[in-house]
This record gives sequence, C-alpha cells and structure tokens, in this order.
Amino acid sequence: MIKVKSYIKDNKLVRISINGHANYKDYGNDIVCASVSSIALCTINAIYSFTDKSIDVKENSGSLDINILDQDEITVKLLDNMIRCLADIEKDYPSNIKLSKEE
Repeated sequence: MIKVKSYIKDNKLVRISINGHANYKDYGNDIVCASVSSIALCTINAIYSFTDKSIDVKENSGSLDINILDQDEITVKLLDNMIRCLADIEKDYPSNIKLSKEE
C-alpha cells in the first residue's frame, strides 16, 4: 500500500511523505503506482518551474519526501492540488493508497 502523510504545523502544510508500493498489479503494470508517481513528479516539476527555493525533495526507492521551505501561494496551491488528486485515487483504490494527516 502507498501511504501519503501530510504534516501540518500551525495550520500550514510543512511536509508530505509518500511511501510504499500500491501492489495493484505487477511491477511495470501498476496503474495506481504510476498515477501517484506522475502526480507527485508533475507537481514537483511545476513548483521547480517557478522556484527552486520553496521545497526540498528527497527521493529513495519506494519513498518521496517533500519538505515545504516557503509557503508562497503557487507552491501551496500546487501541493494542495496534488493532495486532492491523490485523494481521488484513494476513493477508487482504497486498498492500494491511504492518505492521512499528522498535526
């Protein structure tokens, strides 16, 4: 299962972690994993197209951590949109992706 955790501090999103594998299908044919990866990477690339100072990204096999360094409007809106898109996937594939918040 892919676990997406949003970390909130003082009512602001400060970090997003994405960990695990969807296990919907075999490696290379997993539409859930591909969708999550595409949404996350497109969001990161969109943010970097505006600035390289608002997020810090760490990527390892099966995990992605996005630390929010600057709460500028574009970064916040893009990350909020990413969470909404991932929540839509969770609705259709609840056995393969789970979103949660830690405040």
